[in-house]
Amino acid sequence: MNSHTLLLTTVLAVTSLSGCTHAIQMNPDLDALRGAEEERLDIAVAYYVSLSQNLEVVTSASGGGDSIKYYPYRDTETAMRTILSEKFRKVYALKSSIEDPLVAEKDIKYVFTPELQTSSKSDSAFFWPPTSFTVQLTCKAYSADGEELWSKQVTGYGTATKSEFQDNFSAAAHKASTDAFRRMRDQILAAEELR
Repeated sequence: MNSHTLLLTTVLAVTSLSGCTHAIQMNPDLDALRGAEEERLDIAVAYYVSLSQNLEVVTSASGGGDSIKYYPYRDTETAMRTILSEKFRKVYALKSSIEDPLVAEKDIKYVFTPELQTSSKSDSAFFWPPTSFTVQLTCKAYSADGEELWSKQVTGYGTATKSEFQDNFSAAAHKASTDAFRRMRDQILAAEELR
C-alpha cells in the first residue's frame, strides 16, 4: 500500500468515526392537545420564555456516533399557547416576564413559565435518529405581582421504530413532546387554584 492510499484510507476512517450532527424538531401534535370539553374561563393569562432558554440543544446521544440538535422552546411554544387556550380565553406571549407592560395593559391574571429538560438515545449502532426521547416539562404559574401560585412537573415519553423514523427522523421527539404537553394540559385544566 503506497503512502497516498494509506493517507486516503486514514482520512476516510477518521471521517466515518467523527459522525455528523443532524437537526430534528420537537413540535408536538397540536390536534392531540385540543378538544377540552369544559368551558374556557374569561381570564387573560400569559406565558414567558427567556432569551437564555431559547438556545439550541446538541446531544451526542444518537446512533452511529452522530449527534442531534434541536430548539426545545422554539419548537414547543405553539403547544404552550395551545394548552393554555384550552382553559383560558385570552393568551399572550410576554417579552420580559412580570415586568412586561402587557401584564397591566391586558389585565393578565396568571403568568406561566415552562421549563424543559430533554434526553434521547438510539438503540441502533447504524442509524442516527433517536429511537427513544424523553421530555420533562415543569410549568409554574405566577400572579401579576410575581407570587408563585402553582407548579407542576410531568414527563413525556416517545419511542420510534426503524419504519417510523425512516419516514420522520423526529418521530420519537414528536411523540414525547406531545405526551408531555398533553399531560401538562390535563394538570392545568384540573387546577382549582387557576380559576
